Amino acid sequence: MHVASSTMAGSRPLQEIYDALGIHYAKGGVEVYTAHIEDLHGVEVKKAGNRICIRYSEPAFLYRGVGLAVENSHLDRFTLLETPRFSTNGLMLDCSRNAVASLPTLKTLIRQLALMGHNTLMLYTEDTYEIPQQPYFGYLRGRYTQQQLRELDGYAADLGIELIPCIQTLAHLERALHWPQNDPDLRDTEDCLMVGEEKVYAYIEQMFQAVRACFHTQRIHIGMDEAWSLGLGNFRFKNGIVPAWELMNRHLSRVAALAQKYNFAPMIWSDMYLRAASPTGGYYDVPDQLPQPVLDAALPDVPLVYWDYYHMDRASYRKLFDVHEQFGAPVLFAGGLWSWVGPVPAVEKMRSASLPGLEEARDHHISTVLATAWGDNGAECPLPAILYGLQLYAEFTYTGDTSPS
Repeated sequence: MHVASSTMAGSRPLQEIYDALGIHYAKGGVEVYTAHIEDLHGVEVKKAGNRICIRYSEPAFLYRGVGLAVENSHLDRFTLLETPRFSTNGLMLDCSRNAVASLPTLKTLIRQLALMGHNTLMLYTEDTYEIPQQPYFGYLRGRYTQQQLRELDGYAADLGIELIPCIQTLAHLERALHWPQNDPDLRDTEDCLMVGEEKVYAYIEQMFQAVRACFHTQRIHIGMDEAWSLGLGNFRFKNGIVPAWELMNRHLSRVAALAQKYNFAPMIWSDMYLRAASPTGGYYDVPDQLPQPVLDAALPDVPLVYWDYYHMDRASYRKLFDVHEQFGAPVLFAGGLWSWVGPVPAVEKMRSASLPGLEEARDHHISTVLATAWGDNGAECPLPAILYGLQLYAEFTYTGDTSPS
């Protein structure tokens, strides 16, 4: 497509999108007009002859509008109006397990997310970010420097993408904790921090200081999932057996206060609370009504991220959304792109598991939906292979049409 003039000519972010789409300025091309309309809550694209008008309520919607304009540029006249079902939609990308995406790769991904209309990118970094006071944190693991993260944060913001740090503040820290240079008092088990140890909270504060220096967002994901051995290592020898839900309550209260000290609004994964209520310690086999002590252990102002990559029926998702809502905290939903099973995603499994979850998220008025791309089992799946899944999430959000054709 050729553009003769644009109301945003000279805009570097828009030029990045034009370059990605092969759009050039040329005499005789279409005239493109854009307008930021806050109360539109979506994007509207109109074409009449040689004129295209894109109205949008936030930057990511503008770039989706550009993509829609190009997709339909062969038509002489059309009007498209899209209103997203979720206020926040995007990707959580694993940058910890076996593969840390380079900045050029992430910038390409950010442009693709913007064209789809996604407005969020979470970087899952267990120990792959720089903490100045901890030289062995992420050592030889491809960690991002603070300068790299600041550059990426600014680039994403220009394209309407909120870059959100996703760190770990309880478990999944085996690579960070295995160094003998660490203070042994930090460790409960090989992958889990010692709840209640003051040195641990000084360590976590350094995490918040590090990411605060890199990201402008107020939102942060502080993990706390899959702490299988919580309280069962050095903690048990020092303190005896304490229920997992009680340890979660103690730890979350301390960590949330630290996050707020650095102007972060934290969110956590929900599975440890549900496991505490399960007769088998599982995530999904929970009673319809959770025990009150488990409900009381959660904080009402810390959102719970319900992750589910496996169920393929709406009834299962409906029950689990109902269970999550008993906590009184905001609930977010994370589905899976099934990028962790080999060199290509398990696309049919992704569709079968994602769509009923998205439908129930819509019906439960969930505001934030994420597609997760994990790198388990060797990170064999190249990033371009996840684009279909990301488009599926985008089309459900904006149009509801997720047919393969």
